[in-house]
Amino acid sequence: MLMMLSTLAWAQPTVTVPSTVQVVVAGTGGTLGFGGTVGSGGVVVMPDPSTGIGSFTINNPGGLTLTTWSLAGDLSFTQRPTTISQSASATTTTRTIYSYNKALRPSEASNLARSKGRVSIGYSASACGGSMSFDIYKKYSGGNTVTTAADYVPDIVGPPCWLAGETYTYSVDQIASDNLQDGIGVDEYYWTVASVDNPLITLTNFYTSADKSSITLQTPSTIEGLWVIKCAYGRANPWDGNTIPAASHTTVVSKTIGALPAEPIYTAAPPTCLPTGTTSFPITATVASINPDFTYTWTIQGASWTISQPSFSSPNITVNGVDNNPGTLILTIEGDCEPSVYTYNINRNFTSAIAISGSTCIGAGSNIFSLPVNAQINNTTWTLPSGWSINPTGSNTPRSIANITVPAGTTAGSYTLVARSTACPSTSISIVVNVRPATPSFVTTGSISPSCVTRNGGPAVTYTVNAVAGATSYQWTFPTGWTPASQTTTSPTITVTPGGSTGSGTVSVVAIGTGGCNSVPATRPVNYTGVTPNSITATCWSIGVAGSTTITVANAPSPFYGTYSVTSSPAGLFTSYGVNPSTGAITLTTSASAAPGTYSLTITHISGGACPSLAATFSVTVAGNPGVFNNPTITGGSFDPSTGGCDTYTIINASAGTTYQWFLNGSATPVVANGTTVFFSPSGNALNLCGSSAAPTSVCVVMTNGTCKTRLCAPLVGTHGAARMANPDAASGSVIEGISIYPNPSKGNFFIKVDGFRESANATLSDTSGKVIGTYELQEGENSIDREGLAAGTYIVILIIDGKKESRQVIIK
Repeated sequence: MLMMLSTLAWAQPTVTVPSTVQVVVAGTGGTLGFGGTVGSGGVVVMPDPSTGIGSFTINNPGGLTLTTWSLAGDLSFTQRPTTISQSASATTTTRTIYSYNKALRPSEASNLARSKGRVSIGYSASACGGSMSFDIYKKYSGGNTVTTAADYVPDIVGPPCWLAGETYTYSVDQIASDNLQDGIGVDEYYWTVASVDNPLITLTNFYTSADKSSITLQTPSTIEGLWVIKCAYGRANPWDGNTIPAASHTTVVSKTIGALPAEPIYTAAPPTCLPTGTTSFPITATVASINPDFTYTWTIQGASWTISQPSFSSPNITVNGVDNNPGTLILTIEGDCEPSVYTYNINRNFTSAIAISGSTCIGAGSNIFSLPVNAQINNTTWTLPSGWSINPTGSNTPRSIANITVPAGTTAGSYTLVARSTACPSTSISIVVNVRPATPSFVTTGSISPSCVTRNGGPAVTYTVNAVAGATSYQWTFPTGWTPASQTTTSPTITVTPGGSTGSGTVSVVAIGTGGCNSVPATRPVNYTGVTPNSITATCWSIGVAGSTTITVANAPSPFYGTYSVTSSPAGLFTSYGVNPSTGAITLTTSASAAPGTYSLTITHISGGACPSLAATFSVTVAGNPGVFNNPTITGGSFDPSTGGCDTYTIINASAGTTYQWFLNGSATPVVANGTTVFFSPSGNALNLCGSSAAPTSVCVVMTNGTCKTRLCAPLVGTHGAARMANPDAASGSVIEGISIYPNPSKGNFFIKVDGFRESANATLSDTSGKVIGTYELQEGENSIDREGLAAGTYIVILIIDGKKESRQVIIK
C-alpha cells in the first residue's frame, strides 16, 4: 500500500515548447501560452508548414529514467527529403520536431498542408514505468487567396451556379484525415454560406459529413446576386472551439456562387401534347419571371418549324410552320453565371386533322395502314381487334406504317382500328374496315352448276354456291344474252336460261358483305352443247385443178359458236379447209389430183370445253363432168397432118358465164406445140388445131364458173392423125378389132379380152387429166383389171396392139 502511494506521488515529466508554439491545453503540470509547458493530455498549436520551429525540451521532475521519444501522425525528427523518423532515445532531452505529411500522395507537392500529430515520452521509476503524451495541432496560414505555393491549401469543390430551391454539395480535400491509421483523430473544418451583397444573410440549413470536409445545402426559394461559401481549415485556426470562420481564422478558402438563370413562369407554356392540325402556337412568360438582363435564345431540333421572336431579352415567341410531326424546343438563358438550358419535347396527340390511310375492304393476311407522311415520325400505338397483329415493318420503328395481319377465318363484318400517339394517348383517330366474306365455291353435284349448257331455247339451269358466313346476299353475273344477265339473290342459288351469241362464257358470283366489301368473285366456265349437222349444200366441186368449195351446214348455230372439223373418205378430196367464225360456213381447198367419184364427208361440230363434239357423215359424188356445167363434154380430134386440115375440140353443155383456158401438152395457149398452130373460136368454148406436123400429146381445158373450176382433157387426142401416121390402115378409120372391155360401167373390176395378136399387146389406164393409174401387159384371152375403190367417174384405156394404138372409155360407178 505504501509502495502504491509512493508511485502515485511521483510527478510526470512536462515539455517546454518553442516560443512560436502555443500551449492551448496545459495537461498534467503544464502551463498555457507561447513557449509554455505541456503535460500529459495537453494540446499545443504549431505553425504549418515548418522547417524547424525550435526545440521541445523534456522537464524531468526527478526520480524518473527517460527511455524514448515517439511521434505519430504528421511529425518527424528529421526534415524532408530525409527519411521520416518518428522514434528516438529520450536520453537527449531536447528535440526539434518538424511538420511532415506522412501520407503525402505522389501527385501532391511536399509543401501541402499537414494533419495533426502526437508526441509520446516513455519513462521508468524503480520497478514501475509509464509515459506521457500531448497532441500537436497544425496552424495553417494563407488559404486559396494567397498565391504563394507554401501557403496553398485545397479549394472548395462544387457547382459554381445555383438554381432556387435546389440541393447542392461542396467539399474540400481531406487534409486532416490523411493519417487516420495512426489513431490520433482528425482536425476540424468550419463552414459558412452568406450573401456577398449582404453578409448578414446566411444559410444555416446545411449539414456536414462526418469529418466535416463536405457540406450539403439547399438554396433559398429566390436567389439574387452572388453568394460566397467559406471553409476554415483546422481547429487551431484559432484555438477557441469557434465554429464560425471569422477573421481570426488564419486559413480560410472561399468559393463565389452565381445564380443560374431560372426557367420562366409561363402563361402559355410549350405544349407537351400539341393537337395534329395545329400550324402555329405561342409561348408566353409572366413579366415577373423575365429578367431583362438575360438573353433568351430558342432553337428547334427534329422539325422544320420556324420561330418568330420579337426580342432576345424576352422568352416570348410564336412557333410557325408546324406540321403534324413532333419536335423539340430548346431555350438557352445566358445571365451572370453559366447558361441555363431548358428542353421541351413537343409531342402530338392525334385528332381528326389527320386520318388513317388504307383499304376499308380487306381480307385475311397482310394489310397496310399508315398515317399521313407529315405525321409519320410520331410513335404510334395501335389498338386492333382480338387476334389481329402488326408485323415488323423494317425501319419503321414509330409504327406509323402498320402491316396488320388479319387471321384466316375472320368473320366477315365491320371492325375498327384505332391509332394513338404513344406520347399523347388521351386522344385517338380510327378507321372502320370491313372484312370481306370468303370466296364462294360452286356446288357441282348432278345437274347443279353445269359446265355445258344448251343455248337459245335450251332448258333453264340452276347454279348453286355454298352459303358464306357474313354474306348478306349474292351477286350473279352471266354471259351476254342469258336471262337474267345479272341478278342479286338472298340465297346462294339461282336459275337462269342460257342464250347469247358467244360460244363460251363464265358464270361469276360474289358474296356481298357489309359496307360494299364483297368477296373475291368465284367463277364457273360454261360452254354450249354442240349441234349435230343435219344437211349440207355445196357451191361446186373443182375437179382436176386446185379450187375451193363452200359448204353450208343447214342447222349451223346462229350466231355461230365453236368450230367444225372436216374429213373425207377416201382422203384426197381437199388439201385444207377453213371455218368462218361468224357463220360456220366451211371452205374446202380442193386438190388438183382429186379423182372424180363418191366420197364420205364427215363434219363434226366442236363446241369447246367439256361439251361433247357431235358429227354427221354425208355422201358426196364428184363426177367427171360436174353438174354445175350441165355435164359439159369435149368433142373433136380429127387432125390430119397429111392434108393440112384442122381438128376442132368443142365444149358443149357448159353453163352460161363459163370462161375457158386451153392447154396443149400441159402449157397454156396460145402456144405453138410440135409445130401446130392454135386457133380459138370467138366463143372460147372451141379450139381449132391446124398444121402439118405431129399432133399434140394432150388437149385440155380449164373451165371457171364462179368459184368452181373443172379441167377436161380430150380422150382421143391425136387418135386420128397420129395413128394414121403410124399405120396406113388407120387412115381409113378402121379400129383395132378383136378387143372387148366388159362390164362397162363397172365398180372398178373389169376384163380386157384380146382375141389374138402377133407380137405384143399392152394397155394403160389413166384418168381424164392424163394421170396414169396403171399399165398392163395383155395376154390372149381375158385379162382381169382389178381397180375396185377408184372414185366414180370416166377413165381412159389406151390399147397398143402390134403397134396399133387406140383409146377407149370405161366408166367406174
